[in-house]
Amino acid sequence: MHELAAVEAMVKTALSKAAETGLARVVGMHFVISAGGHVSEESVQVCFMVASHGTPAEGAQLHFEWNPPRYRCFECGHEFDGRRDDESILPCPQCKETTMLVPLVEEFYLDSIDVE
Repeated sequence: MHELAAVEAMVKTALSKAAETGLARVVGMHFVISAGGHVSEESVQVCFMVASHGTPAEGAQLHFEWNPPRYRCFECGHEFDGRRDDESILPCPQCKETTMLVPLVEEFYLDSIDVE
């Protein structure tokens, strides 16, 4: 699980930021993930349970925002956003020709935290 190191770093960052505010308990963490990538909510949840165990972030509510996949038409060049569960090839909404998923830079980051 390559996500474990990333989640461990995010938990450490969240705890540090919470301590800076004088509030030690992290009750929520908000993640942004690019759809079509290799990171899943389930893997983040498992990694979070491991990374937060015994810390003031243990038991925090996890929130996920998904950036949509991006598609490009072979025929007209039109680019558009798809939905998280779309197939890798869709018809173009403008000309109905074949499109393909544009390779994304895989995003997975901690956007914000909730503390108390």
